[in-house]
Amino acid sequence: MISNRSVFERSVHTAEEWLNSIARAFDTDDRRFVHRALRAWLHGLRDELPVEVCAHFAAQLPELLRGIYYEGWNPAHVPTDHDVEHFVHRFAREAQVRPGEVPHVASTVTAGIRKQLPVAGLATVLEHLPPALREVLWTAPAAAAPGPGDPLAELREEVRTLSQAVSELVQGLEGTPVQEAGFDASEAAHRAHQILLSRQH
Repeated sequence: MISNRSVFERSVHTAEEWLNSIARAFDTDDRRFVHRALRAWLHGLRDELPVEVCAHFAAQLPELLRGIYYEGWNPAHVPTDHDVEHFVHRFAREAQVRPGEVPHVASTVTAGIRKQLPVAGLATVLEHLPPALREVLWTAPAAAAPGPGDPLAELREEVRTLSQAVSELVQGLEGTPVQEAGFDASEAAHRAHQILLSRQH
């Protein structure tokens, strides 16, 4: 039987993994700043989502971060009117940064969170926001290819690539009639690996 202490320790460990991921994205050891930035991100996103989507996203959070997410939440007042200026100033106030820094801070938090969630899970949540707010939460890096367009395009492409790789593996592992057509598991694994490598480059 798992003790309450073990469950709590596991919850703390998972929350720490999220905070560490965000800290690495910022390349900082300032945990207070990371906590403020994450809190501002969670509250800002939460209040822009419909109640059902908000609850779905909460279920993907570590238990300790879920408590921060729901802190002060009023489901009767969401989603808000999607005012970008209001969003930026609220985020700046909670994260204790200048408004002009919000796109960088918010998108860096997103990058850290992305390492902890399934690609499709985060994409589905962000798709419920208007494009102007998505760009605040996920600003394309300056060194990226020209024409960033929809900030969710990269996520969609990764989902497509992963789906293609999995399809190759499934074909190789299903046996007949695929094997009769000249495929085998090792060949399928090699092709899937090549697909994933092409995405990385």
